[in-house]
Order: sequence, then structure tokens, then C-alpha cells
Amino acid sequence: MKLSLNILFILSSIAFATSLSLSDNSFTSPVDIDTTTTDQKDGITLMVEPNPFTPNGDGINDVVSFRVDGNTHLPVIYIYRSDGKCVFSAMGPMPVWDGRDKQGRDMETGGYIYQLEVDGYIFTGVINLIR
Repeated sequence: MKLSLNILFILSSIAFATSLSLSDNSFTSPVDIDTTTTDQKDGITLMVEPNPFTPNGDGINDVVSFRVDGNTHLPVIYIYRSDGKCVFSAMGPMPVWDGRDKQGRDMETGGYIYQLEVDGYIFTGVINLIR
């Protein structure tokens, strides 16, 4: 006997589908999801990955990175909670966020707004943190 289910997951601003196949008390869950967010402005490209990210210490998707190409100055990243409070900021060639605030405390599961400033441009979006 085989049972197949198609499931749609909606996580904050990201939607993806998966299917489960049950056969002889076992299951598989193939998931095809693009975890990279890309934005471009006048020759400057921002790649944010992975999104969502899971900072749980297992070494897989523990940080989200902000890669900028085509820029001449170092980017600055700001991470905000949904209430508008800035919880993290960093500057560097490829800033990363590990899901902690400025004091090193783990942030809760949820959507966080990022604002990246580089060469006079501002990129914004949502990062989904899953614990």
C-alpha cells in the first residue's frame, strides 16, 4: 500500500511545496526549494542565502550571508525585528548573521527585515529564521 501526499508550506513570505510518499512504514520527503534571494540595482547585485536559515549549531545553514557584487565600498547590513528595533548590524565584504542580537542572545523564530546599504543604494528584504 502506498500513500502520497502533496503539501504546501507557507513560511512568512516564502512558499514551497513538497511531497511525501509512504510505503511499508517508511517515508521520503523530496524538497525542491530555492534558498537564494537575489536583487539588483544599477550593476550591483545582492545575493542573500540561505533563506530561510536555521542557526541551531549543526553546521548546516547556521548563518545567512549577504554577498554583494559590483560594489566599490564595503556594505553595511542592519537586521530589524518586526517592531522596527535594530537587533544586529555589521560591515564587511560579505556580512553574515548567525541569528543572534548585538548582545549575543539567540533571536526567536520568525521573519526579520534586513537593510543593506552599499554605494548609495539600499536593499531591503525579509530573512526567515527557524529554530
